[in-house]
Amino acid sequence: MTFKEVAIEWFEYHRIGLSYSYVRVLDDCINHVSDFIGDIDVENIRPANIQRMLLLYASENPNTHKPSSQKLLKTILQTTSSIFEYAVDNGLIAQNPARKIKLPSNCPKTERLPLTEYEQKLILKSNHRATLAALMMMLCGLRKGEVIPLQWEDIDFTNGIVKVTKSISLVGNNVFKVKNGTKNGKNRVVAIPKLLIEILEKEKNNSIYITETTSGTLHTPSSFVQMWSSFEKSLNHQAYLDKKSSRCSYFNPKGIPQILQHITPHMLRHTYATLLYSAGVDVLTASKLMGHSNIETTLKIYTHLQESTFQYSIQNFDTYIENQVNCFSTNQ
Repeated sequence: MTFKEVAIEWFEYHRIGLSYSYVRVLDDCINHVSDFIGDIDVENIRPANIQRMLLLYASENPNTHKPSSQKLLKTILQTTSSIFEYAVDNGLIAQNPARKIKLPSNCPKTERLPLTEYEQKLILKSNHRATLAALMMMLCGLRKGEVIPLQWEDIDFTNGIVKVTKSISLVGNNVFKVKNGTKNGKNRVVAIPKLLIEILEKEKNNSIYITETTSGTLHTPSSFVQMWSSFEKSLNHQAYLDKKSSRCSYFNPKGIPQILQHITPHMLRHTYATLLYSAGVDVLTASKLMGHSNIETTLKIYTHLQESTFQYSIQNFDTYIENQVNCFSTNQ
């Protein structure tokens, strides 16, 4: 049997009980691998074939024509190895050729950066229909999948808290379904900063959802993308006005230069983690507030922030020493 034939057989068995979105991820992975080794009999595939495939993807993804991220390569390798394990279990091959394969050391990592203070202020001053959703992610740490089904009744204005008990799952090509429980099944209660409570009280209306479509219904994947794209453009427009100190219409046919970095919903959640760290919130509390499945996830974020702070401190130390040396030389 060819790899593609085995992969299809594995996929039909393995997809049972998986979410629609994860099934799509696996399907994409199989297509990626099949482009390279799909027509080769599994018994003739060697580790070198798989290593070569990963090296090629690391240098250039055929779809994006850019280097593939470490996350994508890891998913491809895990899926490939699982398919070969299926082949071993069914007596098609003696051993898994992907078992000892390692990812290329030079594949780029997807670094999650927090927003700058200026970008945070832009969002706080924004008057876009996506602003409340952005603030709930940036100042309360909600995931995109938690803020989309968030309802006004989930906000306790008296005690200044939000109850995070729902999330969304992709059940069709462009359909979200609300489900009870968060991404990892851990419901949580998060304190809302006083500043955000005041904004929410001003914006509270008769809608069901904190953020919704223009027709007042639950967002679809495409409607949220469209809203977020419009939100990013409005932020960039304001950043351009601030930088140029001149009038320029949002609808300028010549276009507005890109001033800001691409801002994703997850960057807002990462910003929340950074704010917790900067405020001195301990890692255990931060883990509970962010709803991480385990404290190791929070520790990784905090460790990265500590390393960043360390580098910044060392730079300040170097500058201080240089200034001291210069002062000493001048006095001589």
